[in-house]
Amino acid sequence: MNLQLLSPTEYVKQATKLTHSATRRISLLTMVVADQESTHDLLEAIKAAAQRGVEVHVSADIFTYGELNGNFLGMGYARQAVRRTSEMARTLRQVGVKFTWLGHGRITLFNGR
Repeated sequence: MNLQLLSPTEYVKQATKLTHSATRRISLLTMVVADQESTHDLLEAIKAAAQRGVEVHVSADIFTYGELNGNFLGMGYARQAVRRTSEMARTLRQVGVKFTWLGHGRITLFNGR
């Protein structure tokens, strides 16, 4: 097997391409995912896949919120990007994506991951 380290831009590009061609199942596990210009095409492809009957699972770590807020433990909802990301998760669920926030509602930072 020939493994290759991809830049974030190339990863999103390849993931989008693969999502468009998926016929049975998509599983995406990520530390950070947000509704941003760079991920728009991927998110649209994920929604389209779910709507055409592909089983789609997306798991993202709640550290996404800390990253968007600019600090590691800032899980608040102050910034517009944070609100868009919460809306992204709701929209994905509405079209049939099984979306899970890893670490949500856990006692320690390590539970649920």
